[in-house]
Amino acid sequence: MRLSGEVQSAGIYEQVLSNEQVKRLHGAAPVETDAVFDRGFHGSASYRIPSILTLASGTVLAGADQRVSIANDSPNDINFVVRRSTDGGRTWGPLQTVIDCPGTGQDAASVIDSCMVQDPATGRVHVLIDHFPGGLGQPNCVAGTGFDEQGRRLLRDLDGALYRVEADGSVSTEDGSATGYRVDEALNLTRGGRPEGNIELAPGAFPGQSLFAVPTCYLQHVYSDDDGLTWSAPRDLNPSLKEPWMRFLGTCPGTGTVLRHGPRAGRIIVPVYHNNDENWLAMCAAVIYSDDHGETWTLGASPNQGRPTGTGPLDPRTFTDETWSLHEATVVERQDGSLLMLMRNQHPRGRVATAVSSDGGESWGEIGFDDALPEIWCQPNALSLDCPEGEDRVVFANASLMLPYRGCGVVRLSLDGGHSWARSRTFNPAHYVYQCMCELPDGDIGLLWENECQGLYLSRLPLSFFGLPLDATTADEQTVPTR
Repeated sequence: MRLSGEVQSAGIYEQVLSNEQVKRLHGAAPVETDAVFDRGFHGSASYRIPSILTLASGTVLAGADQRVSIANDSPNDINFVVRRSTDGGRTWGPLQTVIDCPGTGQDAASVIDSCMVQDPATGRVHVLIDHFPGGLGQPNCVAGTGFDEQGRRLLRDLDGALYRVEADGSVSTEDGSATGYRVDEALNLTRGGRPEGNIELAPGAFPGQSLFAVPTCYLQHVYSDDDGLTWSAPRDLNPSLKEPWMRFLGTCPGTGTVLRHGPRAGRIIVPVYHNNDENWLAMCAAVIYSDDHGETWTLGASPNQGRPTGTGPLDPRTFTDETWSLHEATVVERQDGSLLMLMRNQHPRGRVATAVSSDGGESWGEIGFDDALPEIWCQPNALSLDCPEGEDRVVFANASLMLPYRGCGVVRLSLDGGHSWARSRTFNPAHYVYQCMCELPDGDIGLLWENECQGLYLSRLPLSFFGLPLDATTADEQTVPTR
């Protein structure tokens, strides 16, 4: 028999399937997959790092790194873009550029690794994202916040001398002397009214430019009050969150969560990780949290704080052994109000690291390793599902094999808050890297995943995907106030 068309995936079984196994496979609902950010879309070389949310209105919002000229991480020309769906993720509106960084190529500024969360009390969608000035990425940024103790932005010249941007946009030296320079809201630099470049560009990108942003990592916040139709300007959170000893403080890409249970209900949680000035790969996962609807944010302690090691308690400010590193993490709230954090790491166990918080992410218990969850040095994502009383449904996804590239995306279902995993299904046995999940309006799981440099694709996973008799549970309708 001759076939035509494209086979998306296939599986080889080590033994002959029984009649019942064949019947179950035949009766499985199909998995629908569509490209949301495909390579070449709007002329971009690649899209990476998915984030996706189903909003209270039913709108589905998908975000991505738009990697304009090459697929690399920062330093690179990377913008943050979104697309919206008003029919449950079946069709998508036009591409919207939320943050457009100045410059081109490696001289351009960049944003990378978006993390989304919606506040159910206000309807506001918050996005936290990492920002690097031109020529910078995680490996080569310096320690510091880029701001002084009064929250004024700092600049530096080619000799390393520091300057500060005053509230009116004028630039002064450290001793307060005027310079004739000004910085506008778009961070364009002028002197005597003449263009002098943009402080975010790499040195040499604009001929003759002499003042630049401090070469460190910046954690930025943008928000939307109309389900992603329009967005605020980026706001830097470094002055309130980043410690001077940190080279990097950035988001764990994907989604945050809002606490539903206990005395801290309403707290917004966003997972982050940070390093120190001794070794840029000595990372510590943590969360930032807000109790005032995203107006102010606090950095919680890392599970690594005081972690027992062979040389004494671990100090996040000074440790260098990558064995103890905790990198990109994902966080879900259990039905009992505790938080479960699952973390990418470099430990020889080769398993996803876990920790539990009983105080809303302010501190964490002992670090463990889940023997059921292989870790191959790749970002994980977890999602807490609506469920009937007596269950605590959590879905976890990650790349679980080196093929030799990162791949074999597996989706796992827990019915007890991540204590154990009732079902594990290989979703994509081939090239598969980062992912983000949401619960679609019809109860299906929306899995936005990347084939690394090829693009981002949305697959709809019905609950029947796990082969268990699970009924979809629709969350109570939320009333979102008008701001």
